[in-house]
Amino acid sequence: MTWRSRARPIIAEVLRKHAGSDEKVRRKALRDAYPFGPRQFWPYKVWLDEIGRQRGTRKPDKRSGVTGQRARSDEELRERIREIEEHNRIHPIECDLDEDCSCEGERNADDDAM
Repeated sequence: MTWRSRARPIIAEVLRKHAGSDEKVRRKALRDAYPFGPRQFWPYKVWLDEIGRQRGTRKPDKRSGVTGQRARSDEELRERIREIEEHNRIHPIECDLDEDCSCEGERNADDDAM
């Protein structure tokens, strides 16, 4: 079990319980719920990062520029998966869908029989 997987449900529960509370009350509740001993080193960093993720206030990652919000929504990812699955059903040989694929719109005779 990772530090994050241990912290995630605790933070979620505290935020749920104190959803309508004042910011000071939420912060105190999160501070009191900290389960990893001294507030230092990696466990504390993970704790703070997870709070930021769940509250949507995480600062951008300096290395990747990714913010606390997802780069793509779940629906966009599902749509991309459907697109790739459809492409592979129509044209099962390997090609790069992101590049100009010469197979766009082509179908095998076997596919038409379905």
